[in-house]
Amino acid sequence: MRKVLDNIARRLGWFFFKYVMGVKVTGLENLPKDGEKYVLIANHQSFLDVPLMMSMMRKPNFIFPADTFIAQKPFLKFIFGLTTTQIFPLNPANPMSLRHLIRFSQDNADSPVVIFPEGRITTTGALMKIYSGAGMVADKTDAKILPVRLEGLQYSKFSRLQHLGIPLKWFPRGVQMHILPMQEIDVPDELVGRARRMAVTQCVSDIMVESHASTTNTDMTLFEKVFSSAHKYGLDREMLSDITRVPMTYKKLLQAAHVVGRRLSKHTKSGEYVGLLLPNANGVAATFLGLSKFGRVPAMLNFSAGEANLKNAIKAANIKTVYTSHAFVVAAKLSETVEALKEVVEVRYMEDVRKSVNIFHKIDAALFALRPLTPQYKPTDPAVVLFTSGSEGAPKGVVLSHKNIMTNYAQLHAKFDFNPADRLLGAMPMFHSFGLMGCFLLPLFLGIRAFLYPSPLHFRAIPELVYDFRATIMFGTDTFLSRYARFAHPYDFFTTRMVFAGAEKLKEETRSKWARDFGVKVIEGYGATETSPALCVNTLMESKPGTGGKLLPMVEHHLHDMEGIEEGGRLHVRAPNVMLGYLRVDNPGVIEPPHTAEEGPGWYDTGDIVKIDDEGFVHILDRAKRFAKVAGEMVPLGTVEKVINEAWKDDHHAILAVEDSLKGEKLVLFTTNDKIDRSALKKELKANKLPDLYLPREVLYISPMPLLGTGKTDYPKLKKQYLEEQKA
Repeated sequence: MRKVLDNIARRLGWFFFKYVMGVKVTGLENLPKDGEKYVLIANHQSFLDVPLMMSMMRKPNFIFPADTFIAQKPFLKFIFGLTTTQIFPLNPANPMSLRHLIRFSQDNADSPVVIFPEGRITTTGALMKIYSGAGMVADKTDAKILPVRLEGLQYSKFSRLQHLGIPLKWFPRGVQMHILPMQEIDVPDELVGRARRMAVTQCVSDIMVESHASTTNTDMTLFEKVFSSAHKYGLDREMLSDITRVPMTYKKLLQAAHVVGRRLSKHTKSGEYVGLLLPNANGVAATFLGLSKFGRVPAMLNFSAGEANLKNAIKAANIKTVYTSHAFVVAAKLSETVEALKEVVEVRYMEDVRKSVNIFHKIDAALFALRPLTPQYKPTDPAVVLFTSGSEGAPKGVVLSHKNIMTNYAQLHAKFDFNPADRLLGAMPMFHSFGLMGCFLLPLFLGIRAFLYPSPLHFRAIPELVYDFRATIMFGTDTFLSRYARFAHPYDFFTTRMVFAGAEKLKEETRSKWARDFGVKVIEGYGATETSPALCVNTLMESKPGTGGKLLPMVEHHLHDMEGIEEGGRLHVRAPNVMLGYLRVDNPGVIEPPHTAEEGPGWYDTGDIVKIDDEGFVHILDRAKRFAKVAGEMVPLGTVEKVINEAWKDDHHAILAVEDSLKGEKLVLFTTNDKIDRSALKKELKANKLPDLYLPREVLYISPMPLLGTGKTDYPKLKKQYLEEQKA
């Protein structure tokens, strides 16, 4: 009788989930054959997770461990009493409970154990911390792991996301269940006790993160994703605001993007690279999405790069039209630069675009902006062009596809518990990949309200804005974060829970000051414009100070030996978030795909010397091209800079390598401290056990230190200035 009731319940459940809720199941071919021993692990999104898996997988004899308190609830006892599925009471306060479960699993070898490693229904919508149970059961019973990822049930009223203030439905559409290939717990035999338990737990965590990232839909265009998020989180949800303090909802953003995109498409062609010379503001958000909707490719121009670099960027991407703003040009003192750009490109102003909008355009937006769209391009087509800083010569255009960016979003979302209750202050410029992804796209994808601020250089204003906006997330470089900390009140960051540092190495004193003065743990990551941009990250749960964190899921890597480098190697990577390719000045408009001599097509040479430790954390040692060859020996400029920065922490220092007739190359120190001389430097190098070969031959005082728009030292400008002074 129990089997008959079980069969009826599962068939009714299957019909409900498939035809009423429209649940899609992928990977049924990965289901184990009869007799295979496995432990099923899944993320826990709602109270519907168990009936969904029982109905869709049609396995009659699962074992579901549950907290003793929950397992004894009369309703659950009644439901499970009607089926052949077994519920195993697990007391988290009893250390023997897990051992009893392992023994029970061994005694019922034909009944797979189903475990939610998070131990609870998610309250963030993302993965939470992982407990050791699933890994230990698999390890002790010699079973494999069958990963299952559930998606979409977190938006049901059966979830625990009511506190986030997002629309929840009784039975949301678009729910998916992904069954992934079985994997083994790969832990060295010599590990025992606590070390083994930690290792198997980490293995399960890695499997779940990889499952989350690899099953997230990345075959979408950027506009499709924003459109989807708008309908998921609510069209009337306030999403963006800027220094005008006028909030913009998803609905207003989509309508503005439709109007602007339609107007700009009159002067551009489908697939054309269109230059944007604009600051962080609501207007640039609408312009970017408008171009994207109508099949144009925004090319984000670095307004701090100078006339020569801007002209090279325009030439490399074969840009015919640049859009800017009269008000911005005046405020940023770019009038002369823009006049010079008119010699090589047509410059149009957004104020003129706004004036050309009439009532019919607004009616068109009201009728069509909120309807489902058919994209004019594919996810693998170019989505945006960003430009390198030009530290290796003329700037190169980095072409990122929609899929590149969507993949990086999926990788990051698998690692962090971003949620719609967050509020983000976005001061990093959108012409930088860090700013484009972190301060603009990520919030729109995830329903996070963002405040767009035009400059990260306002060191006194930004902490006050964080306090006023009650920001929970912010992004910055070490240069910016150290200066915010210098001017901030200890209470300015009382709401801030995640501060991300990238683009340059995070100094220990910056990390310590944020932790000491504000109680905030700065999260360091590492990446490149070419990787959309993140490549590896520390997280709140997996962190090692002084490293770039662990490589993101789906990233392959090789370390290649370099002359004179005894530790680590030059990092090459291949992943779905690696760029489509470069646009170069000497071959305008033609995308040059990534390629390395060692591995071939698809691989990107980061140019960084790194080592990866036994735990998987990436240590960035130096830039491959930031080496000098002095008297035939390789001298790492970053190592010399690090010693000087630690000795004189309150000042800014930069090391250059320039040609030298005696030893091939020599080191030149630029510093904002006019008291430093070679004798003081020699003393510090000796204290750090570095040879005299590392001693700069020249020490030059400079104030202020030239910086790029991202906060990094402008080495090309320093070198140009030095060479000009030598000629004079």
